[in-house]
Amino acid sequence: MSFVQIEQSLGLSFSLWTQILTLVFAAIFGLDMCSQTSGNESRPNSNVSRMEKLTIDQLHELRLRIFDNAESLHKEATLLLDNGYYARAFLLAHFTCEELGKIPIVVGAIGRLLKNEAVDWRKVMRRFRDHKAKVDSDDFHQYVFGIELDLLRDSDLKWLEAAKVASKSRVNHKNNSTYVDVQDAAVISPLEQITKEQAVEMLDRAFQSLRAHWQTESMTNPIVVAANKVLQATPKSGAPEL
Repeated sequence: MSFVQIEQSLGLSFSLWTQILTLVFAAIFGLDMCSQTSGNESRPNSNVSRMEKLTIDQLHELRLRIFDNAESLHKEATLLLDNGYYARAFLLAHFTCEELGKIPIVVGAIGRLLKNEAVDWRKVMRRFRDHKAKVDSDDFHQYVFGIELDLLRDSDLKWLEAAKVASKSRVNHKNNSTYVDVQDAAVISPLEQITKEQAVEMLDRAFQSLRAHWQTESMTNPIVVAANKVLQATPKSGAPEL
């Protein structure tokens, strides 16, 4: 059952959860990515006006549905990998990361709304639709929640720098896993461009992103927090009750 279905069945409000989650993200990512700008950049378009009309609870529902979709994309990518469709497995695994990259963008907008600050909806939608912006957003979330802090050797910072360098090539690999094209006077096909090893590596990267978002949920989602407390209080099978 998805988070959206769970919350609907329990009749829970998003408000408290939204505020806690936003404070965590705001402290780490900052909220200037959605700040108001002046001039032509702030002129609305049809997509902007639609998102702008969403309430905070609806924006939070959007975040949850993005997460559910990312989980589904990863499961489908795994099925494709298991059946030898390496190019498409790579593609869906990459889409998993792009979907997850939307979440900090949405949370940034929620944070400004909670603080009664202006939101540059045009900028939000531009980042929400831009492939590289979503990859960079997911990489930074992974750096914060998925990579162990290393004050001695700075391996965490080196990981982030390497991810920044690789983000463009990842988008190119995504395109190569999707379209037949012509390069250097030769016809190239996705079936020839993506190896099994590349697909496995991309699926692992997508899983790491999902795990980092589960880490976020474990700290902020009241449903997950409550479930963890129940599990911790439940004796293991065969263990005597105290």
